[in-house]
Amino acid sequence: MSIVKPPYTSSIVQVSPKFTVPPTLLHKLVHENQSAIGVCVRTQKGIDIERHKLHGISPEETLKLMTQIDNKTQSFSRMYSFHAFPEEYDEVEQQPFILLRDSKKNPLIAVGIEGDFPKYTDDSADGFSEPFMLLEKWLGDKVAEVYKMCGNSPQKVFDYLQTSQFAKDFEDQIGHRGGLYFMPSVGTMFCQEKNDAGIAPEWGHCSFAYGYTEPVIVAATPVEEPKPEPAKRSKWADDDTPAQEPKPVVEPPKQPEKPAQAPVDKVAAEVPVVKTMKVPPGMHGKDLKNWYRKVSGDLPKNWRERPDVEIQVQVAAQPAKAETAVSAAMTAAEKQKKDKDIVANTLPIVSGEQMKAATEYVKRWLGDGAAVIKDPAAAAEMEAKLPTFTDLMKGAGIAKLSDFQKLTASFKFAFVKEHPELAAILLIQFSNTLRDLEEHGDKKLGELTGDTPATPPVVEPSTPSPEPVKEKKASGGSSRWA
Repeated sequence: MSIVKPPYTSSIVQVSPKFTVPPTLLHKLVHENQSAIGVCVRTQKGIDIERHKLHGISPEETLKLMTQIDNKTQSFSRMYSFHAFPEEYDEVEQQPFILLRDSKKNPLIAVGIEGDFPKYTDDSADGFSEPFMLLEKWLGDKVAEVYKMCGNSPQKVFDYLQTSQFAKDFEDQIGHRGGLYFMPSVGTMFCQEKNDAGIAPEWGHCSFAYGYTEPVIVAATPVEEPKPEPAKRSKWADDDTPAQEPKPVVEPPKQPEKPAQAPVDKVAAEVPVVKTMKVPPGMHGKDLKNWYRKVSGDLPKNWRERPDVEIQVQVAAQPAKAETAVSAAMTAAEKQKKDKDIVANTLPIVSGEQMKAATEYVKRWLGDGAAVIKDPAAAAEMEAKLPTFTDLMKGAGIAKLSDFQKLTASFKFAFVKEHPELAAILLIQFSNTLRDLEEHGDKKLGELTGDTPATPPVVEPSTPSPEPVKEKKASGGSSRWA
């Protein structure tokens, strides 16, 4: 009777400092797991993780890479995850998983999960592995709850995960065999397991050894081999600098941030704005999951229910700086305006100072029963205090009303949703333009629409309109580090 290999199998290996994985065992691990490999190294700076997909890479190349990484990092504690997955698998399956992060998003503890957990079988179309579902349905929530109860103390969480009570709770989740293999940010690596297929030699731990037996001499002797040539796919294989002995990490007390002293500092301060993102219609399965990861950086547990995502956007009103990405975009928009082309379909750039002035005006004059102003002179006086929409938008390529008319309907709709205050100011200018056209006819058409120089207004603004401030927009990008 042949035994069918499960679609998801793995082996988690923990290696102590000054040791390396025996070559024979490493050969077995690589040839049995040709889908993905995770590398978790704890340096003086903390836990460092990289993950490698092995599609199109031969076992021989993988073995060479892992030998180089293992030799380069032998001064540190490290944990490797070897995976055999189906041909198509979700990238969230790649281990190690991160259980806790500090306030700066640095990992506090990573875990490798291996074994069979029949309580967490996923029969959905996505078919996630049992270790991943164990993390999602049990381990992640349990650790987060303990962390909160312990007053956000990482060390107390580390201690709890090594208790007999946690070991008993975990054993209740296991089928035939299973193990949790932890890499804390400080202290010794540890594990909780019910496992008859692994080994625990002096050099570390291996959750599934594929029948490998460790000779006593090899197990007790640190490996000292000449380091091979650097590889190109790992920072550990690329670095020719010898690894340093880990030193205790002593964090100095955090100093409070100095408040902005000068007006310029206040203008340059970043203002967090919460923005709600809705799932695009018609998006399902992996496309939906990728959308969540791209927008929020994580996959929510209830992603199948298509919840909205709230993200924090930093709006900064900074002094203008030459040759930024934003200034280049604004220059391009000005060129399009001069050539009488349609302005690009992206929302115009408006400085934080302009938005603040517009918002304050709208709240003061357009709400709380002030929808109708009976005295036209009073209305004109109020509106004179507010810069016109085209004055505000000159720096974004909209210097006259006809520029806004050229934009697509979808753009206008997005603009109203994104900038309701500016849309109100635009409506005021359109209303005034229509009024003057009705009174003066075609004689003032060019002047009112901005196609010809306008004559000075009768009522001068009491507050000059602020010049658009070019914002510095952070450039996006992807990183190979988890």
